Amino acid sequence: RIPDEGVEQSDKDAVVWYTKAAEQGSYRSQMSLGNMYLEGRGGLPKDPKKAVEFYQLSADQGYSVALDNLGLQYAAGVGVDKDYKKAMELFQLAAEQGYAASQYNIGVFYNMGRGVKKDMKKALHWWKLAADQGNELAAEALEANQ
Repeated sequence: RIPDEGVEQSDKDAVVWYTKAAEQGSYRSQMSLGNMYLEGRGGLPKDPKKAVEFYQLSADQGYSVALDNLGLQYAAGVGVDKDYKKAMELFQLAAEQGYAASQYNIGVFYNMGRGVKKDMKKALHWWKLAADQGNELAAEALEANQ
């Protein structure tokens, strides 16, 4: 597809199609609807609790991006009560699939002692895994902490 040609992008149209696909169990569409609710896009109200519901549906199917997004909500207490241990569990599930963003987040949690005992050796291990996949934040964290 050539950029800027073809169908005009529309958040409202995206919501319609994401909803149809999410109702049929599409984990990617469920996660995308979660993003739309989190940001209040496509004519949807900004609703972090509804976002978490859609992230959970997607995460229940093992989608690493949704697991990470759900973990971020628990880490920040957005749409759910703040729970670092739950966030860490979700990041771990995504990281086991090789998801670099979650590997980075696990490193942050070990570095700061969020939901786990502070452990710089483990933080560096997780940041290295993420950096090896091109995660720039992890590479910066490694450089700053060695």
